[in-house]
Amino acid sequence: MSSHKTGNEAGQFDHERLQVFQVARECAVLVTPWLAGRKMPTSLRDQFDRAITSILSNIAEGAGKTARADKRRSYEIAKGSTTEAAAQLELLHLREVISAAEYAKARHLLLRVASMLHVLSSGPRTA
Repeated sequence: MSSHKTGNEAGQFDHERLQVFQVARECAVLVTPWLAGRKMPTSLRDQFDRAITSILSNIAEGAGKTARADKRRSYEIAKGSTTEAAAQLELLHLREVISAAEYAKARHLLLRVASMLHVLSSGPRTA
């Protein structure tokens, strides 16, 4: 039996240890009440919810992959969902569904996620 512990044996999944997942989760916690309790077009609500869900799901999937190319692909998909969510966030703000302060906080979190995902999805650095 191997002495290598998987995320589950150590009490955490691999993605739960990633700062990018923690920040993306913080954003999801912030926006979930908006999706549940604010009046907005159903199509925008559904698309925003799918984008936020996709960010978390693809970060988790990437963390669970062992091949570097597979990890990068999952993180690239998560980054695309992050920029999609940012555009939808902009629409929520323009349509006055969320306040300027709510917009700024969520946007800041999405910017952090995008920045971290950019690093995770980039190839290895060469000298």
